[in-house]
Amino acid sequence: ALRARLATPEQRARFLTDVGMMDPEDFADSKIALALKIQRASKRCFAAAYGLDDEAQLAWRELLDEMAGCRFEGSRGDVMLAEAIIDRLPPDKSTWLSALCSSSQPQSAVVVALRALKFVDIGL
Repeated sequence: ALRARLATPEQRARFLTDVGMMDPEDFADSKIALALKIQRASKRCFAAAYGLDDEAQLAWRELLDEMAGCRFEGSRGDVMLAEAIIDRLPPDKSTWLSALCSSSQPQSAVVVALRALKFVDIGL
């Protein structure tokens, strides 16, 4: 159902806007979308399309493993996820994002990560 709702670039762009406006249901879905996006982007055969070198692939794969291992659950889970995303972004994106993200806006990190992984253009 999530893939069908995010089938076109327009739907994906609107979805990111909704996540950024702090819709709780969309934020939960955005974490699923992020996991799916990381899964695809970190595969060697797709990495070039996403501009990921071996080190970046490994870093994103580690994040996916941490998500699957429920590291980001609980009261501080979303903040910890935002911090983990910031650590994996290029310096130009992570610097301003770390200033923007706080315990009240971890969704911003997920939105930026999805954009960095070409979610709108390429999809899931």
